[in-house]
Amino acid sequence: MARILVTGGASGLGAALVARFAARGDRVLVTDLADTCAPTWPPRCTTTTRR
Repeated sequence: MARILVTGGASGLGAALVARFAARGDRVLVTDLADTCAPTWPPRCTTTTRR
């Protein structure tokens, strides 16, 4: 299990990478300017918004 940082992970390629790493069992930290989770993220994902 690796620890992964994905920037720009709320949509597009970033969201696909998040889903792939999470499916492999990696711990994924996602940052993005968007306020919502991508629909492709696993259900166990949570969000915290800070501005």
